[in-house]
Parts: sequence; C-alpha cells; structure tokens
Amino acid sequence: MLTDFVIRNYRCFDDLKLEKLGRVNLITGKNIGGKSALLEAVRIWASFGNPAVLQDIVTSRNENVQRSTAAAIWGLLSGRTLEEFVAGPSQEPLHGSADGFYLKLSAGDVENEYDGADLSETKMDGRVRRYGHSFVPPNGIEVGEIEALWDVLALTDLEDEVTKSLQLLLPDVERVNLITKRPEGFRAPFVRIAGQSEPVPLKQLGDGMNRIFGIALALVAAKSQYLLIDEIENGIHYSVQERIWELIFSEATRLEVQVFATTHSWDCITAFQKAAAKAGSADCVLTRLESRRGRIVATQFVEEELEVVAREQIEVR
Repeated sequence: MLTDFVIRNYRCFDDLKLEKLGRVNLITGKNIGGKSALLEAVRIWASFGNPAVLQDIVTSRNENVQRSTAAAIWGLLSGRTLEEFVAGPSQEPLHGSADGFYLKLSAGDVENEYDGADLSETKMDGRVRRYGHSFVPPNGIEVGEIEALWDVLALTDLEDEVTKSLQLLLPDVERVNLITKRPEGFRAPFVRIAGQSEPVPLKQLGDGMNRIFGIALALVAAKSQYLLIDEIENGIHYSVQERIWELIFSEATRLEVQVFATTHSWDCITAFQKAAAKAGSADCVLTRLESRRGRIVATQFVEEELEVVAREQIEVR
C-alpha cells in the first residue's frame, strides 16, 4: 500500500507531494484543479507506463494525437517533452516504507514497444512488485469493460462478493449475472430479486444501481491492487452515499485494495467521514488540491481531523 506519493512534471503538477495516504483516499478540489490528473498519474505508475493506459487516458479526454506513437501520446500528457515524468513513493520514504522508488519516464522511454509480456509482475531495483488497478470513470464502466471484468470473476468466490456488495444496498438481491440482450447482442447485468420469478435488468433499478454495480465490480476485481474512481458521487443519491462508503471501507480492508476517489460534493465528503467513523477506521485521508501562486499543492486531513471538518462545515471541496 502506498503511504506517500510524489508527482513531477505531469499536466498541472510541477512537484506535488502527498505526504500521507491511507487505505481509502478521497481527493477534493475545484474544477480543473488536478483531481483527475492525480488519478491518471497513479494509473501510469501502477501500470509501469503501459502505452495502452496512456492511450486510454488521452482518449477519455478527447485529446487528439496526430501521430499514433507512444511518444506523441506522452508529449500530450506531460506537455513537457524534454522533462521526465516522475511518480511513486519517495526515494527516501517518509513513513519507513520498504518500497521507496520512483517511476521515471520520458518520451524516449515510452516510445519503446512492449512485447506483449505479462505486466502483472515487473522487476524493478531488484524487487518484484505487482502492478494492477481498476478504474471507474465519471460516466461509469463501459459495457465491454463490464463484460471483461465479469469474465475474470465468473464462477469464482469473487463473483459472490459482488452479489454481497449489492445486497448491502438492496437486500432482496439474490444473484447477479450478465445476460445477452437481443437484438443489441451485448451482455448486460441482470439481478434475481427475492419473490420475483424472472430476472430484472439492473438498468431497470435506475442509473444509480448500475453505477454502484460498476464500483462493486471494480472493487472486487482490484483485489490486492488499486481502485481509482473519478467523481464517485455521480448518479448516486446522497441518501445512499454513506452506505457506499461503508461498503468501500469494509471490502477494501478485507480484499487488501487501496482506494483513490475524487469528488466535489459536500454530501460525499460528509458521508465519507461518517462511514470512516462508523467503521472505526483511522486509515483514511482526505486530500484537497488547490492552486497557490500558480502551483498545485495538497492539504491533507486524517480521520480525526475529518470529524472537525464535517462538524464545523469547513470548506474542503
């Protein structure tokens, strides 16, 4: 688990230091303030600069790439083609972490083609480290990605974990599965609800349930890895946000997942603090990004400080 993180020369970040991180991390700040860019940097670090991840990042932002080379993509991302992108735990760990190393990339490094080798384990500085993450974008996981994640979990104990996650919000759910929709041809999530003889399309239960399903699916799929959620509150009514955070706290601890989520919602921040207090979890951090004298800096709050923030309604969005 990351206990601190450094980002240099990436989008709006010249030199950002997050000096403390928890099991569950919530990032706040104004629009165009670096929240999504921070998640991107963690994704790049966690995937060891995989060009497929770089391509996904620029595609998600509708950024045009004139040349389809990794170097061209990198130039777009960093905006600093002559400078190295640096991300990762401190070289001199702030909290005694044994995994103190950076990932350094430049356009030339990223230009190198990957040979299709499995990137789940990569040797670095004599250590063997697992790389992997699940990412939930603001508009939710696309159908194709849902199918891919589900196929990995199907017929395993992790499939049952997704069902249990949905039951926290809708106790009458007995089973969930993907069923082919015709004439569309793609598989969509359906649930079996107690007392009903036919499966019900999850979509029928509202966009919020589909968003929750996507988060639960990504959370379980991220076992022993990282889960990144951009604008976590999207499509979810404020009245159930506390239960979602309770789900994230309990499952992240049990499945050994480290969570990074962004928000600009006060309801979401309040729900985050209440769920942390209810879980008795001191392993959570709220990070506010803001611009000071033209540089993005981080102000961080741990669980006991969050209680004061919520009670006094101190502005941290």
